[in-house]
Amino acid sequence: MEFRRFQKQAYCASEKIPFKDHTRWCQELIDWVCARNIPGTFAFDSYFTNALILNHIHGKQLADGQSRAYVGSLKFNRKLEYKGRPLKASELAKEIAPSLRKPMQHGNRKQWYFTCSLRIPDVNHKIRILILWQNQNDEQARIILVTNRIQWEASRIVRAYRHRWTGTETFHRDGKQQLGMGDCQLRDGQGQTRHMHLVMLAYRLLMKQLRQAMRMTGRTRS
Repeated sequence: MEFRRFQKQAYCASEKIPFKDHTRWCQELIDWVCARNIPGTFAFDSYFTNALILNHIHGKQLADGQSRAYVGSLKFNRKLEYKGRPLKASELAKEIAPSLRKPMQHGNRKQWYFTCSLRIPDVNHKIRILILWQNQNDEQARIILVTNRIQWEASRIVRAYRHRWTGTETFHRDGKQQLGMGDCQLRDGQGQTRHMHLVMLAYRLLMKQLRQAMRMTGRTRS
């Protein structure tokens, strides 16, 4: 795990240090991952699904020359280029008739989807969009995903995005509720950084212990 400590623009100005917004910090974390050849698909929410970040990830290459993959959620008011005309993502979702929506089964859960390849203004590569509805006849889409892997099937896009909830979001939940992530009262930047590192270390040790316990339980049952 790695992180960057965001500092407000006013503080940076008072301390005469360069200001970096969330997009720039995100790009640096992407560079950090790629420099260490950490495998996997980048998954993120709609706040980071902007042209700068999408282009930045797509510009990173794997050993075989293929671009690094990403799956992000898309804001419903995001402008798209569909069949030669501009429209919002929410407008495209409303145009998709229920008869064109296909079922996707995951265990006992069923949802409906539509997917196609299109363009997003200022994004320098083609993308695949995946619109998901809870029920076939719903007027409002549940979520809209976007990926640079235009050849991926809908189920694979969903599986890649689901890692947000089994990784990052789980850490945020447990870190805040159980490990004191949000309880830091230190004003010193170095102290805040050390506090986060200790929370990450505690989380890592707990997850390692949990996996070992699960493996032991599996061997006992077998």
